[in-house]
Amino acid sequence: MALEEAEREQREMLRTPTPDGPQPGVKPGVGWVVNQILPDWKLPNVPDGNGTSTAAFVLIDMTDDDGPSVLGTQGKNCPTSCRPLRAARARFPQRPYTRKQRFLFAEDEKHSPLVDAALEDLEDSTLKAEVIRHRLFVSKMRRTARHMSHLRRKFLAYQEEAWITHELLANANAAFRITHMINSDIGGGFGSGARLSHRVRLEGMDILEDPWREEPTRRETFCEWCRREDHDTGFCHFLRLPLNILV
Repeated sequence: MALEEAEREQREMLRTPTPDGPQPGVKPGVGWVVNQILPDWKLPNVPDGNGTSTAAFVLIDMTDDDGPSVLGTQGKNCPTSCRPLRAARARFPQRPYTRKQRFLFAEDEKHSPLVDAALEDLEDSTLKAEVIRHRLFVSKMRRTARHMSHLRRKFLAYQEEAWITHELLANANAAFRITHMINSDIGGGFGSGARLSHRVRLEGMDILEDPWREEPTRRETFCEWCRREDHDTGFCHFLRLPLNILV
């Protein structure tokens, strides 16, 4: 009953036009403009939420960290929705851009101020937003690539150190000495100091005596780098290539 009463009061508040309640058709505040750029953007009607109609007002945010976005609402104190602001399609299909055409939108070039001035004169907020988004994600791509390069060099350094340990273990005849110790006393007191159970010893021997078992147990469903399912990320061939092959 308490929930039903609360819902009834909420519906009543939405129906009652008060200074603090929803005011459909009233400009929400500074920066909001009548929606003329997204005529296909439908929002629930206020106050009862029955049906939808085109967002009456929009507020454009060109500074969003994820790219330019636009807020939409039916009026003052009404619920708002947010969506990315993307370039509107041309009237007719267009060919994919050439490298030269893509260069037009590059940031911090000598021609960039000309492009920015032209965008202002065109007065197309969706086009301006798409250029801003393009520059933003190219910048993020460059930063991420530098970070990946640093991590990859660190990964290759770890890989090299792992191979050095393999060489030193081979020089110390470690594999023979360890397996000889295991095989020579598997039925005796081997492992008693580590409190190995009989089951643990047998399971371990099954693995060591399996001629086909020569790779570590898989710990990932698929490789996070190449997305293949036959190896873990740390053993991906594309990550393990020597640097001189890629330079």
